[in-house]
Amino acid sequence: MGAAYFMDAIGWALGSVLGHLYLHGLVVDPDPGALALEPRDVHWTHEGQSGIGRAWTVRLLPPCPALRRGCPGDPAFRMAFEDSFARLVAPLTEGLHAASGLSRPALWRLAGDGLVLGLIEPARALGRTALLPAEAEALSARQGGRFFARQRRIVELVLPADPARNLPESREIWRARGGCCRAYTWGGNGYCSTCVHLAPEEQIRRWQDWQEGQRAAAAAAGPEEDPCPAV
Repeated sequence: MGAAYFMDAIGWALGSVLGHLYLHGLVVDPDPGALALEPRDVHWTHEGQSGIGRAWTVRLLPPCPALRRGCPGDPAFRMAFEDSFARLVAPLTEGLHAASGLSRPALWRLAGDGLVLGLIEPARALGRTALLPAEAEALSARQGGRFFARQRRIVELVLPADPARNLPESREIWRARGGCCRAYTWGGNGYCSTCVHLAPEEQIRRWQDWQEGQRAAAAAAGPEEDPCPAV
């Protein structure tokens, strides 16, 4: 489980950094030796629970790697993006395979999950979420590709406004996994809501339930107070 969960976390951390650059029209061409991963502990709270989790700072060490400019969505530029990510995670894939026995395809699927997940936040920030389903499909559906995974996809769920309950429309973007982090095998955990072992219909039901709960909780809390009220 440790190797799968670690690859899942590193894939997302690295995918977030390279995803930001890609959606800004940049692909880096680094050597794996120019990559540093620095762990840090972060405090989290979620639905009344809290704890300390591990996060990762990704650093590209000098000298500055070469940059390639292009247009997100262009097939050749996307391939350069995929190749850049793959070169960086290839040594980790081999190391985790040797240490844990987890198969290389399983590790590459997890890396691909992280890469696709890493595109979501920068796409939101740039107003480019319409690109995401096609990007996820292109990275995931190419048979023989490193990140091939039939089940991985991007889904946007829209809950229509409910005037009777004074609830606004809610939109959320979800990534269904192509690999498994195996968290369900440890500590009595169940399947994640994005788990590849769940049927697509069950995934969507769980996402809708969570999204509805978040919307209702936000409405019950009321508007946030202005920290700088007019005087």
